[in-house]
Amino acid sequence: MQRKSESTSIRVIGAIDEQTRCRHYHSELDRIAIRFKCCDQFYGCYYVNFQM
Repeated sequence: MQRKSESTSIRVIGAIDEQTRCRHYHSELDRIAIRFKCCDQFYGCYYVNFQM
């Protein structure tokens, strides 16, 4: 699933909400998007990146 954050125009692959949480990390504290150098894309966590 791919969503764009409400506050930015960055697409975070694997995000399940507007706060960029993913299915692996989805507590109130988990708000992150990791930019991977290998593909220059943002993912909700490294698990999502490796699953793609």
